[in-house]
Amino acid sequence: MSPISQREWPLRAYLGALLAVTSVLTFLIVGSIFLLNRIPQLEYEIRTRAEGDAHELALRIELQMGALQDQLLLLGEALQSDGSSKKLMNRAVGNGQAFRALYLLSPEGRVMAAGLAPQYGKLQDEVLGSDLSGASLFLDVKHRQAPVWSDKYLSSLTGVVTVGLALPLEGGHVLLAEVPLSYLVNVLRQTLGSQHRSIWVIDQRGELLADTENSQHVASLNLYSSPLLRAVLEGKPLPTQFTLDGHD
Repeated sequence: MSPISQREWPLRAYLGALLAVTSVLTFLIVGSIFLLNRIPQLEYEIRTRAEGDAHELALRIELQMGALQDQLLLLGEALQSDGSSKKLMNRAVGNGQAFRALYLLSPEGRVMAAGLAPQYGKLQDEVLGSDLSGASLFLDVKHRQAPVWSDKYLSSLTGVVTVGLALPLEGGHVLLAEVPLSYLVNVLRQTLGSQHRSIWVIDQRGELLADTENSQHVASLNLYSSPLLRAVLEGKPLPTQFTLDGHD
């Protein structure tokens, strides 16, 4: 190799290395600027999409719960026109998937007729005549004279944690239904279809009613003091971070 070519090779290598370093630095600078501008946009897009999905899921759940309420309205109309209340109520309860128990209450709040899920059938005669006049759900529906959904509570008749739905009927009577929490979970899973997401249903007291992933949270988790729930109830922007079970 000639002396000239030996002097040219280091210069060529130096220029190549300089070009490579310049290209990398340029890529890093441009990439950093792009990320600094794009990351907030991505966060906004993800947040907007998540909020849209949440609103859509909430609407679907409301439609499902509305259909359950309509079913109870039809039962109430049938009870007022048919004397065989026990047969109608047992048929409406069926296997207990949607309604765990149905109670027809007198204007004074006593159980006149009842329909119970098969596993509670032995309590059928015992609940008749029970006094529910002090139950908050009975008092609430009597005051509002409109369908009322309750928060999570412990049924005084079946001893099971449930959600209640009460409807006012003619003559001061009230039709009260106990909806199992498992029904809410099934509604969520049907709504999600093949999508794998963790969805919660929470009542106004912060009690978790349904969780599609961890049923243990239903018995133990209360979000009343959570800034996330407070923001929802007060109509404020949602916090970007919150703590659950000691984890951010």
